[in-house]
Amino acid sequence: MIYRSLILVFLIVYADTINAQDCFNTIRFKFSKSYSVEVADSVKTGDELSFRVSPGTHIFYIREKINDWGIISKDTITFPGCDSSFVFLYDPGEKRYLRTEPSDVRVYDNSAYLGSTPLVLTRSQSGLLLAKPGYNRRVLSDSLQAGLGVIKLLPENLYGKEISFLKSNLPHILMGSLLVLGGLSAYTKLKADRYYEQYSAFGHDNDLKTMRKYDLLSGISFGLLQINLAYLVYNFLIAGN
Repeated sequence: MIYRSLILVFLIVYADTINAQDCFNTIRFKFSKSYSVEVADSVKTGDELSFRVSPGTHIFYIREKINDWGIISKDTITFPGCDSSFVFLYDPGEKRYLRTEPSDVRVYDNSAYLGSTPLVLTRSQSGLLLAKPGYNRRVLSDSLQAGLGVIKLLPENLYGKEISFLKSNLPHILMGSLLVLGGLSAYTKLKADRYYEQYSAFGHDNDLKTMRKYDLLSGISFGLLQINLAYLVYNFLIAGN
């Protein structure tokens, strides 16, 4: 009976060991020249490298050569399960041109200010923070994204963050519409008065119809002007409180 129990325990442990050995993931690196990479206590050198790692979070280091203490790049990768494969097209020495829309975006690396876009990055960097007032901040997972085209930042209000009335474009739009409506109301009123004078002088029905049409347009535009002005004053009063 004891021997049977020992054999059963051995088979369970052996099966778990086999399953653990079969559970692995692959990390591949491709460089433009030879570099030394350390992953999970394994170090390899070359321009195309491959590592087999277990599930979990792994830190990798990229150096110029094996015994070089200077780290060119450091990053982490997490494998939640098995049979996953990631390929990193890293070139730590390559310059990358970071462009954003809008431009003049401040770029930070671990709270260190690197400059404003457009910006040339001289080494591989992860976790770059892009920030500009009035826009949502954005973090690049890796500076490789800088070579994928223009990085766009969205205005804050697109994510539901309210922009104050005075800082928005609405006051300019309302002021412009006031001028347009005021000019339209005055123009149509003058035209209505002119056709009324002609109707009074000659008694033509067409002049009367045209006068009524311009008079109606003048009334509508003047009414919209009053609504526009009231809305503008209301928002100024609310913004001042």
